Amino acid sequence: MQIPFFEPEHFNGAVELSHLGIVECQGADACHFLHQQLTQEMMELPPGSSTMAGFCNAKGRLQASMVVVKDSNERLYLIMKKDLLERTLKRLSMFVLRAKVKLMDVSAAYSLIGAMGEHELNQSHSNGDFKIKAPLQAVLGLSRTLLALPKSIDQNKFHALFNEGTMTQEKWLFCEILSGVAWVEEKTFEHFVPQMLNFESTGAVSFKKGCYPGQEVVARSQFRGTLKRRTSIVFSKEPLHVGMEIFSALHATESCAEILQVSPFEGFHWALASFQIDSLMRAIDPKSRPDMFSDFLKKESFWTHCFGLGAGMNELVDLGFYPLPYALLEDI
Repeated sequence: MQIPFFEPEHFNGAVELSHLGIVECQGADACHFLHQQLTQEMMELPPGSSTMAGFCNAKGRLQASMVVVKDSNERLYLIMKKDLLERTLKRLSMFVLRAKVKLMDVSAAYSLIGAMGEHELNQSHSNGDFKIKAPLQAVLGLSRTLLALPKSIDQNKFHALFNEGTMTQEKWLFCEILSGVAWVEEKTFEHFVPQMLNFESTGAVSFKKGCYPGQEVVARSQFRGTLKRRTSIVFSKEPLHVGMEIFSALHATESCAEILQVSPFEGFHWALASFQIDSLMRAIDPKSRPDMFSDFLKKESFWTHCFGLGAGMNELVDLGFYPLPYALLEDI
């Protein structure tokens, strides 16, 4: 079966994103509060910069993933999937106690925009108009940026942002898959520790900061080599959906992966899937070893007929693998 190929110039432009929302965290203790709750360093994050981060339960399982934008030590913004926003806001609020912090859903006050490639978002548009600006993992050799524009701005100015380029929401969601960076959503709530989603390799976890919920479990997985799952990019002509299990031909009754995120695009279903490393490697090549996994993820795209989809699978299907755009962290 032919391997899909994509021209980068077809992905230039900007698009409004409806699947994400924003929580504002403000107050004298805002930065310190989030530092104690999230997987990434907040105190040393410079104002005006951003980072990926996760929010875990006490067992180290991710309850949400987010882009954190630090406006100042007293105001930070958390951008996450909308289906988890209310739950995450409620959970974070439980830990505020006496801290001088106020958490608010401010999604209605902003338009979230995804910009990719050489699109300049209208040269006449001053950077001061963007309250939030966060670079994301590059895809197809093109930069990607998450922006938030106050809805109070003149609407003619807003619509002028999209006069150039060919970006659509379908393309943006597809590029989220190619970025290899998964967003935790309702169906994957508390399913994975951060490393199972490669979060330590994409800058979403710090192993030098102090405690946060689940920190001991996350650190133990990293330092004791107990991690057995990693995320890979896959694609198929067969329908895929979040939460679907993937089975190896070697173990037809035992799941070896779970689908994290899906985006249909140009006749294929593209997905991020968290695989059991040993099962994945042995299904593709019985002679392979788990320590060869990093090299495996760098391979060019290829098809394999070693896996089936869904519980009670009746047959194996053609499943494609696409290389990650980043290297896995090998040492701390």
